[in-house]
Amino acid sequence: MKHNGDKYKQTFDCWVHFVSMIFCQPPHANSLRKICGDLKICGGNLNHPGVETVPGKSNLSYANRHIDTEIFKALFFMLLDHCKTVAPNHEFVFKRKLYSLDATLWLSAM
Repeated sequence: MKHNGDKYKQTFDCWVHFVSMIFCQPPHANSLRKICGDLKICGGNLNHPGVETVPGKSNLSYANRHIDTEIFKALFFMLLDHCKTVAPNHEFVFKRKLYSLDATLWLSAM
């Protein structure tokens, strides 16, 4: 993989890290305890996006410290390019700053 996102993999991969962080954005989970608790409540529903086991707080904390945020930036632009392909007449404008899932990177308005 280009960004070597699974270099520091312990018990889960970069995809599980991404799903864990994106899943808890709508309810505004602001702590690892809340994120892990909410994920455990979902149980089997996480199988659909490919998460078989819920990461623990310490493992999620480790991933937040060690996985390069560039992988999430690249994912954003890949999805944006896909959206532009699917809806070429739609103008994708972001009026506010965009923050990454762990708030370590922001992208200014495009």
